[in-house]
Parts: sequence; C-alpha cells; structure tokens
Amino acid sequence: MKNKRRILILLILCVISGTLQSKENTKNFLWKVSSEKATVYLLGSIHLMKEDVYPLPDVIENAYKSSDNLVVEVNVENVNPIKMLGKAMYTDSNTLENNVSPEVFKKLEKSFKLHNIRKEVFNRYRPWFAVINLLGLELMSKGFSADLGVDKHFMDAAKKDKKTILELESFDQQIELFEKGIGKYESSFIDFSLSDFEQTSEQIDTLVNYWRKGDAAGFEKAAFEESAKHPEFDDIMKIMVDDRNFKMAEKIEEYLKKSGIYFIVVGGGHIIGKNGLINLLKKENFNIEQM
Repeated sequence: MKNKRRILILLILCVISGTLQSKENTKNFLWKVSSEKATVYLLGSIHLMKEDVYPLPDVIENAYKSSDNLVVEVNVENVNPIKMLGKAMYTDSNTLENNVSPEVFKKLEKSFKLHNIRKEVFNRYRPWFAVINLLGLELMSKGFSADLGVDKHFMDAAKKDKKTILELESFDQQIELFEKGIGKYESSFIDFSLSDFEQTSEQIDTLVNYWRKGDAAGFEKAAFEESAKHPEFDDIMKIMVDDRNFKMAEKIEEYLKKSGIYFIVVGGGHIIGKNGLINLLKKENFNIEQM
C-alpha cells in the first residue's frame, strides 16, 4: 500500500500540481539555469497548497521580481471554462457508470457522497476527471487549496506587474495526456487510487519536510523509490511524467537560447528523477545551481 501511494503522490506533483520552503534554510526547491544569453529560474511546486507557505522566502520572490517572463505549465487565463467542461464531462447520454466496472463505480459513488456531490453531477464526469476531481476534493478537505497554489500566486503577481506569461504546455495537450494516460487504465487505476486517498495528504505533508529543507535527494527518494514495484502503471508514468519532461526541457532550452530572464513554475515531480528537468538540462551543459 505504501509504495502504491508514492505513485499517486507523484502524479499529484506532476498533474494537479506551491513550494514549501523555510526561510531558515540555505537551499530552496529553486534552481538557477544559465546560458550565455539567458537565465531560467526553475521552481518546483504543487498546484494545491496550504496557507502556511506564505510569505515565500525572499530568494524565490526576488528571482521572480528579476524576471522578464513568467512561465507556467498551462496558462489558465487562456482556457475557456466551457471548453474545459466539455472535455472533462460527457455532454451526451453517456455516463461515468457506463465506463467503469460496477465495483469501481460503487466506490466512486461512496467517495463522492462523502463530499456531498450528487450522482447526477459526478455521473457525467469522464473517468480520468472523476479521479482527479476526487483527489482535489480530498486535499481541499485537508486544508489544501488551488487558490493558494504557488503557480496561481505568481500568475496573480505577473498580471499585476504586467509581465509576459508563457506556457510550457497547452490545455489541449494536457487533456490529451489525461485521456492517453489515465484513460487507458480507467477502472484499474481508479480502483487503485481510491484505496490511497485517505493517506494522500499525510504523504504530501511528509514530502513537505523535504521541500522545506530544499532536500531534492530526499524528495526524489520518497517519490520514486517504490514506484518501480508497480510495472502495471509504467505507461501512465511515462505519459504523464517522462514524456512531458522531455518536451518541457526542449521548451526551456529554447528560452535559454534567447535573451532574457524566465521564472518557470512547474510541478515538483517534473524537477527530480532520472528524467527530471534538472538532469535533462545538465546534459546540455548549462550552468545549474540550487538556490
């Protein structure tokens, strides 16, 4: 059960992805990547966060202030909410109940009932959206909030400061990832995920301690150590994490070939690991330092 939770948590860090740093630390979950022409500040985040992370350490805020551009995974300001719901929910007579096993649907029904979501609402969710939605509801019940996410914090600041806001992925690309990744294993992955929800916030709090210390090695070990024991979900990990990392790294390399300073906020799970952004950028011989 413990190693299963690590896979789910890693997806949280990469998909529904704030930085949890202590001002007393000498390091943060922030890296400076430099070329001859440009500088990239790469900040690891979780997209749902607790209030106690603010104010962020000065080194993070100063890196943002010195930047010309803010770069996020997806610029939510460009997302049409009607289009988003059209992708996440069935708009015809199809239902969630028709697309998962009866056993899994019963578990989903029980979980949504705990959060006071009516069947006529959640039964329109596509399977991948149902599990992401439930995960968000579970985290919010533990004090996490998308409104407190570090990416949103800097999106709000960038709009106020009139900085250029760029994105590493598009909304359509992320939806396609959900459909290709989680969608391929709808019943089995949802069943596996539901068994871990109760422990998810506790496990994230454990990872918070590594973030506060700027301990990338500890965080990597906690996130990846046991995941290899579940090869049945290797395809999900490849689609949702590794493949995205390679494309994000290419985009970051393009920034580094231009002039300017870029402040990039991505889910923490994209930063670390064998195919994480730091390792991929190191292969290109950029100057990299953790701040």
